[in-house]
Amino acid sequence: MSPRNRSLSVVSDHSDVTKKTPMKLSSHSDGNTPCKINLETPRKSPRLCAAIYKSRLRPKRMSHLGNCSKKFKIPEIQHRNIDIASSGSRRNETDEQVINFAQITQVQINMQRNTSDSGYMASVSTSRGDSYEEMASTSRGDAYEEMKSICELYKNLRNISTFYDWQFQCLNNEHMINGTNMIISMATGAGKTLVAEIVMLREVIIRRRSCIFIVPYVAIVQQKVYSLSFFEGKCDVYVEEYAANKGRLPPIKRRKGGSIYVATIEKANMLINSLIEVDRIDEIGVIVVDELHMIGENTRGAIIEQVLRTGQIIGMSATLSNVEQLSKFLNAAVFSTKFRPVKLIEKVKIDNSLYTIQSKGEMEFEMNLGENVCIAVIQNGLVLLLHDIVPKRSVLIFCPTKQNCENVCKMVSHLMPKSVRERKKSEKLAAIKALKSEADERPSSLLELSIMRGVAYHHSGLTADERKIIEDAFQDGIINIICCTSTLAAGVNLPARRIIIRAPLVGKEPLCKAQYLQMIGRAGRAGYDDMGEAVTIIHSSYEEGKFLDMINGPLPGCNSSLNEPAMFSSFLLDLISLKISSFIIVQRFEELEVVVQQTLFGIQNSNSEELLREMLEYLTKIGLVSVSEDGSYSVSDLGMAVFSASLSPLTAQQICTLLSNNLSEGIVLSSHFHLLFMMVPFDIDVDIDWNIFYEE
Repeated sequence: MSPRNRSLSVVSDHSDVTKKTPMKLSSHSDGNTPCKINLETPRKSPRLCAAIYKSRLRPKRMSHLGNCSKKFKIPEIQHRNIDIASSGSRRNETDEQVINFAQITQVQINMQRNTSDSGYMASVSTSRGDSYEEMASTSRGDAYEEMKSICELYKNLRNISTFYDWQFQCLNNEHMINGTNMIISMATGAGKTLVAEIVMLREVIIRRRSCIFIVPYVAIVQQKVYSLSFFEGKCDVYVEEYAANKGRLPPIKRRKGGSIYVATIEKANMLINSLIEVDRIDEIGVIVVDELHMIGENTRGAIIEQVLRTGQIIGMSATLSNVEQLSKFLNAAVFSTKFRPVKLIEKVKIDNSLYTIQSKGEMEFEMNLGENVCIAVIQNGLVLLLHDIVPKRSVLIFCPTKQNCENVCKMVSHLMPKSVRERKKSEKLAAIKALKSEADERPSSLLELSIMRGVAYHHSGLTADERKIIEDAFQDGIINIICCTSTLAAGVNLPARRIIIRAPLVGKEPLCKAQYLQMIGRAGRAGYDDMGEAVTIIHSSYEEGKFLDMINGPLPGCNSSLNEPAMFSSFLLDLISLKISSFIIVQRFEELEVVVQQTLFGIQNSNSEELLREMLEYLTKIGLVSVSEDGSYSVSDLGMAVFSASLSPLTAQQICTLLSNNLSEGIVLSSHFHLLFMMVPFDIDVDIDWNIFYEE
């Protein structure tokens, strides 16, 4: 255990009184990665769904033993003393022992709370400064006991003996325990997800409220569902998938236990709206947002900004720059550290030379890879970066496009030596057999051939089942090399000893710093590797200049996507349709203005009042919103239809215009062409090759 020193952290409370409180901080073994905790909590403010909790929650009781006075002794579950920082192997416990431990732990918690007669609900202050009903004990000590019990339960379920120092500090931080919103900002692979899982389990098992885990892509939803399903059956936890066409709206109301809804960004918004409509939003206790920096992306960022309006918000990211603005928007405490479990070395390959990137961004010559005509012709010497790693270690090769993934996979598989081809041959055949059984048709011949040689590709062109089989084979060491696109870097947990970025591009666009950090964050496997390497291949002086500017430049700020008219109009329509607060009525202009000012958009834009007026006039003009004589806004039938269909007002206007024209001018029924044209979604851009169209 690394030594700890005592430090003073400044805490600013809502009464504008500054006080100093002692806090233990960690000084890690390298002496250069101190843990920094920013516990400044901004002003109170009514935000979005703030007052929906007031006097709405009905008293709830946890199951208890009544007058039972029998003392339970927690059975000792035998397992090895495994440090999460030093080993990845974990011994499986029997289900009977784990279930017994979980049940007895919950019984002890219930007995400690002594809830037999007095009801379990107590009013506490949330991170936003708004009073709502929370299942919590009257003393702060019980909250710490809750977290301690869940940590012990989690360690036994996952067979983990110790946490990282920063995880221990974060979980025992009073802001985390008391329900304050938190932003966790640290490197990829540092163990942020473990903290999120423990917080969600506490909310579901002890406080009997459901949680939403928001991730950016369908593939990550499926991976998280698979990982969290481990707790089903061992605890009163239901794990439900909300992605693509999966997920019931509103969700099933569970009589016993709570749910963890794992959802994509769009599905999370629909899920929350459906709960508000049926007056069940109080069921949500925690919302965890993975990759919080995506709040700055165009379309999806605006949706994230809208959904962060209920419960305790836990935002996680490795690439946040304007943390101060985000903490002000979420009214959140910030926990940040530079800790990384495995040392990372960044390198650049230019021509035949390999350079190491120093801490300040300078490039230091390391070695000359040598001349090899054959390899130099094929993929600019990519294979030179593989021969010293494979098959003992694993490699991820990030490619700009899906087609490039397959091309590189084909090239690398043909160059694999016989020793690699013969290695784990039976396991490779089993993986191919699994692919055939999962696929509706025979899998790609290239995929079959490459897997037999320890190589595979991974992109959105594969089905979810095919990607899962490839991921499992990679983690088991059956496949040593995966050629993938940038989406694999954004949350899919596939770390490797060496990361190779085939070109500093995503599609045709230059690689941005956030994407670069996500990719290189996959280098190094805690418990398996003592270090990780990330090598970027540069092909031209132009690419070199762009790359150096990127790594030496700052991270771009997360700017609100509500600046876009389409996003802002959807946001306002949601506000007026849902009437989000029962105490802060969002019907008049002044009330709408208060809500808008508490968004990230309102914080970053001083002229939000003028933009609000313009957008309300637009919504009124196109018939989605009407204004009464007293100045209050309400949605029309058309507006409610647009809201229910999750369309933006701009898209809805285009659809209404098209349908009106078809009704007035007629529909051509001599062929299916006109009907098919009407069915094409507006949000899909189709580039038509008119030469091919004419020939067809």
